[in-house]
Amino acid sequence: MRIYMLTLKCGDKYPEEPPLIRFTSKINMNCVNQSDGVVEPGKFGMLKSWNNSYNIETLLTGLRNEMASSANRKLKQPPEGAQYCHLLITPHYLHPNSFTGFWGCLLYTSPSPRDRQKSRMPSSACKKKKKKK
Repeated sequence: MRIYMLTLKCGDKYPEEPPLIRFTSKINMNCVNQSDGVVEPGKFGMLKSWNNSYNIETLLTGLRNEMASSANRKLKQPPEGAQYCHLLITPHYLHPNSFTGFWGCLLYTSPSPRDRQKSRMPSSACKKKKKKK
């Protein structure tokens, strides 16, 4: 299992317009720009066909389903803990009230078949203790 960190920014027109989604954790997905981690609306069906009945929960569920799709599941992923370089300072041209919400989220995936086959425990922890007579 992996945990991915991402941020969502909802503009003044949310829910009529979709939020901006940006992964902080590096991830290899067809709909994610590999240079900055932004989910590209034209490549992620839920953002492409956004309607105001969607909410943050349905969006995160849609992202998780996209991660599990056969096209994305087969892609080699960056090392665990790798992150995109983002500026932590809000640019001066963004007024603090220019968006209505900003959320940091964690999204996890199910264990991969590799995780089920290999133990993540050090080999010394897997050794059976000998019974004393």
